[in-house]
Amino acid sequence: MKEVVESKPVTILVPVDSAIIENRQSGPIKYVTYRTEEWGASQNSQWTTEYKGFDGKTFTVHRRNHNGTAGSGVIYTVSYDTKDTPELYQYTFRAVLQEQYQQGLILPFPVPNFTVQELYNALLSFEIPNRFEIASPYPAEVVYANFVRLAQQRPGKGTADPVTGKIYRNWFAMDYRNRKVEYAVETFPYRDGSKAIIYVRTPAILTSPDTVDFRTIFIEIKEGIAKIAGS
Repeated sequence: MKEVVESKPVTILVPVDSAIIENRQSGPIKYVTYRTEEWGASQNSQWTTEYKGFDGKTFTVHRRNHNGTAGSGVIYTVSYDTKDTPELYQYTFRAVLQEQYQQGLILPFPVPNFTVQELYNALLSFEIPNRFEIASPYPAEVVYANFVRLAQQRPGKGTADPVTGKIYRNWFAMDYRNRKVEYAVETFPYRDGSKAIIYVRTPAILTSPDTVDFRTIFIEIKEGIAKIAGS
């Protein structure tokens, strides 16, 4: 039986910005993309989270514990509203219905502890890739050395630009609002100094209660990275 959920809406604000890298496999909501199915395993069972049924008004998020056949689960119906202006995309999500089920005759699978807060954490698990440039009066090798000296290195990573397919290999991380934000750096000579190209995997982070404002996130992350480049 479906039950009505009392929950606050979560609003996501994304600026119209040429620095954002368009994903060639974008989902039904521009810039807010989820895998159709995510999965993992615990000691005694597997779990999956499925996102389905985007119809312009609602979609479902299904968290299931199972053994491949039988299982138990929680299904939320989430309403969503989109508003587009020349400057901004605005999305509002709200959990409105919840349904639980339990399968298994002898040893029933426990129903997942999938609360509304965990649902919202899942809804804010996406990233928006963006790219920007930082000009410096210093030589390229000096600017790159600043990142090696001052930033947290992430060796061995390699991520492709979703548009050009270019592989970024020199990865670093910064602490931002209790999260790790990963970014790649390339430097090269430019006029009398150098230029750094920064590729950021920008996570959805609450900037105020129940609101994710990527305008603020983009600005603050760029300022933090620029300080390292100019040190």
